[in-house]
Amino acid sequence: MSERAERIELTLKYEAGAWHAAGGGVTVSHADLAGLDRLILDAFGTDGRARRIHVRFDRTGLPSWLRQYQAHYFNYVLRVDTTAREERA
Repeated sequence: MSERAERIELTLKYEAGAWHAAGGGVTVSHADLAGLDRLILDAFGTDGRARRIHVRFDRTGLPSWLRQYQAHYFNYVLRVDTTAREERA
């Protein structure tokens, strides 16, 4: 992937039995994370441009005592290039 990959930030939430991601002009929802990732890749991968999509969980929906333990579980990066590979960080 080129160093010129566009960086996009999405905020991830879990509400009403589904995962929701919003940012970069896109809002998508799905019952499971794999399905949500496919929707994100579909939304940003259609024009062939390289992108790094940073998905960050909105921890404010968690009880405060739990936030310190959960940050790393829900933050990841999706890479969009000509093969639409996924990289979890």
